[in-house]
Amino acid sequence: MKKNRLFHIMGYLHFSNNKSLKASVDRAWKIRPVVDVLQRTFARGYRTPPVISFDEAILPSRSRYNPTRQFNKDKPHKWGTKVFVAACAKTAYCMRWD
Repeated sequence: MKKNRLFHIMGYLHFSNNKSLKASVDRAWKIRPVVDVLQRTFARGYRTPPVISFDEAILPSRSRYNPTRQFNKDKPHKWGTKVFVAACAKTAYCMRWD
């Protein structure tokens, strides 16, 4: 299959409605079910310590099709999705990210 044909098919292949009301509120609405499962898994795997660190992190991504991608010239990975993380201050275990 030629590359142009693949991109043409991918342009019409959708698993969710792009005109959903969630699209205007949540930029990650298409992957929100996956994020929710990860949040529950992280919470079950670790007991909350007394000292918590809140920080921002970049999930590296070079994809031009990522609508949440941001550029930061000071980071080792220049392009990526910015997330906010609640992590253990001692072990850096990620307890929650959004």
